[in-house]
Amino acid sequence: MRNAPHPEEVAKVVIESIHALKYGNHDLFRYPVGEDAKRYAEAKRKISGFELYSLVAERTISYQRN
Repeated sequence: MRNAPHPEEVAKVVIESIHALKYGNHDLFRYPVGEDAKRYAEAKRKISGFELYSLVAERTISYQRN
C-alpha cells in the first residue's frame, strides 16, 4: 500500500486502544491509523453510503490503472 501508515504509528494506536480498554474508556469501536483512514472515517460521517462506495470504487479503479 502506497499510503500505508508506518508500523510504529500502528503500534502506538494499538497500545492506546489497550490502555483505553484497561481504564474503562472504550467508547471507540475503531481506531483509524494514518491519514487515509482518518479521511475515510470523516467522509463516512458526512456522505451517504452510496456516495462513499462510489468514491472508494473510483479511487480503487484509478489506482489499478497507474
